[in-house]
Amino acid sequence: MPMQTKWVTYKKYSGFVVRGGPPIGNPVNSTMHTDRAVYLAGQLEAGAWGTVQGYDGCAISGGILHNIAVSPADLSQGTFFALLRECIAREKLATSEVVDALSKVGWKVAQDGNLRVISTGALVSGSAIRLELSGSATGNVLKTGPDSLRAKAWAERFFRLFSNQATYAAQSDYAAAWLAGGNKGNELDFYARFMLRPIDSIIGLRADAMPAEIELAMCVYHAFSVNAPGTAKGVLSPISDKVQKLSNPAPAVFAAQLIRALGKKQYGNWMDSPGDGSNRYDKTRKAVWARSDLWDKTLAKQLMPVDL
Repeated sequence: MPMQTKWVTYKKYSGFVVRGGPPIGNPVNSTMHTDRAVYLAGQLEAGAWGTVQGYDGCAISGGILHNIAVSPADLSQGTFFALLRECIAREKLATSEVVDALSKVGWKVAQDGNLRVISTGALVSGSAIRLELSGSATGNVLKTGPDSLRAKAWAERFFRLFSNQATYAAQSDYAAAWLAGGNKGNELDFYARFMLRPIDSIIGLRADAMPAEIELAMCVYHAFSVNAPGTAKGVLSPISDKVQKLSNPAPAVFAAQLIRALGKKQYGNWMDSPGDGSNRYDKTRKAVWARSDLWDKTLAKQLMPVDL
């Protein structure tokens, strides 16, 4: 599919979205739990490699989990540049177009994953990032004109970078590290209880290192947590606390409880509705059902029925 660039409006903002990259068809490594979790979350967040958007006040966002460049709330830098740094560190050729373009503006992605001024090392302000990358310091670029053309050019550069197969592993690894860096306490306690050993991170865990029910449930958990980490933590915490008090918790019981609690949570578009809907539960369920090579079909239908 060819690159598709479109100017759109969103609330009080406007800018460009670029689509047309290949579908995120498989985990980078299907034997690893975090790669599978990243794959599932990516079906909800991006769906395809390369998709970038600059119409929602974030200057630009991209990657599997749609990392943002600027927070609209306080204009602080987001994690987009840390993701970019991971790609740059691994793939010089695939990232050279973006690196060169940033350099011409006088900017570079520094070792700490922040966008900095080359001459001084100072952080680039959020308003300056929005002005350059999305064509407007306020995040509202016109459909035509020089600012619009500049924003369009940036969006298409980033699309070419993130849709380049050479960057897929870096994007997946960054997303995995981001997932692993979240709610370490209750998440790790929950994992460890079913793995019968303490763990300090989910990085490096094979999918078969835990019961299949727990592996699936935690992939689903991460697919929800990327949307609202604090809300997902609030769902997991009481279930994890209950698990710690039992000498022999049943994996299927608590996997079902966690998935049901997520799908019944009244937050955003999370809550399941009757039949095949477009809520987050149904989107996640259908993505899981579609991959019987990753998650056993019978198990998936038991833990994730059409209606909770």
